[in-house]
Amino acid sequence: MSSFSAERGPRRRRRRPRPPEADDRDRLTGDLVRQLARRERTRQEMVTYLRRRGYLPDLIEEAVSRAVDEGLIDDRRYAEMYLRDRRRLRPMAGRAVLHELKEKGVSPVQAQEALEACDPPWDDFELAWDAIAGRFVRWAPEQRWQRASGFLRRRGFGSDAIRASLERMSEDAPRDEDEVL
Repeated sequence: MSSFSAERGPRRRRRRPRPPEADDRDRLTGDLVRQLARRERTRQEMVTYLRRRGYLPDLIEEAVSRAVDEGLIDDRRYAEMYLRDRRRLRPMAGRAVLHELKEKGVSPVQAQEALEACDPPWDDFELAWDAIAGRFVRWAPEQRWQRASGFLRRRGFGSDAIRASLERMSEDAPRDEDEVL
């Protein structure tokens, strides 16, 4: 059989994880440390990853608990890092980012504490403005409002923050139709 299929391109063999043995702690620990070296992770993310690798649930719980005790896994630290990155790279409403953190396994209490501890404070109005500032200037005014409001809604902002940002955008927008590209 050929290793190339005309319809699908090159065929790749799926590597099946080797079935873990009862005392396969070293390999599990190595996988755990490698994943944590790449980026910060929540406890739930690590458990999910190790389950997919085929490790025994008892070994997973033991290794992850040890990593939490040693400070390698800290959901609060993860939440703070996630909020910093989210604010800088893809601003969104506070309630939306809390929902994302909950999906990643951070407890609602830890997520809320991290959100309240943000410096500068998490302000939906300022973040909504930062998200659209300078983005929609090339559009005609009616399209600008539609596109910007949809953009902000998809990022979880409420109607008050959207309205305030759109009003601020129309104050800063070019007044003459010739100025619109």
